[in-house]
Amino acid sequence: MKINPQKYRIAFVIDALYYPFTYPEILNSLASRKYRIETPPPSLLGGARIYAKGNVASKDGCFIHLNEDRKVIACEGRSIDNVISSAKDIIDISTTDFKMNIPNDVDYCELTGSVVILESGNPMDAIKAFSDGNYGVFDEILGGESAGYSIRIVPKNGFPTDRSWFDIVIEPRFATANREYYIEIVYRKEKDVESVLNFATQLNMKIIAIINKIRGG
Repeated sequence: MKINPQKYRIAFVIDALYYPFTYPEILNSLASRKYRIETPPPSLLGGARIYAKGNVASKDGCFIHLNEDRKVIACEGRSIDNVISSAKDIIDISTTDFKMNIPNDVDYCELTGSVVILESGNPMDAIKAFSDGNYGVFDEILGGESAGYSIRIVPKNGFPTDRSWFDIVIEPRFATANREYYIEIVYRKEKDVESVLNFATQLNMKIIAIINKIRGG
């Protein structure tokens, strides 16, 4: 089983009256931690709160994204280890340079990601076998035998709009359904940065464990 990362992202949604990461201070903070600045200066300068937007800096293939309208600061890349490292840099910048109280000043923290799993078995067969017996109720309606094509795992209680939530989707990859899974992950926690970072650290192990369960392991 081989994991081919597509994208990982850790986002912090700030719980504050004003978005704290002003220009040029946030770029100076990133540059001092050896990030490459990717954004030009804002075209209009003036006022007490000036903000840079979009992907503003990068290091080791990981981009830092700012969005003051949504009060988000995030890091995104293809290496989960580098994304975790950048997330820790964001925490350090927030507490050391901008005097924030983490996690109290974070509304919620969210990990999202997508990976492709190269599998020795057949993902379609494994998913159909895992859902065996649950889809037979549709046979008469559809005029033939039916089976599950994807698996979606969410909390037993709660709603997708909750600040604490997870959502994991496993399905065969469209063009290579006989040998590859495509998996999307959302893991979100309210006022709890550490749990999100811990989950991210264990993410690949958890993905492998889920696939093994689907295979009947």
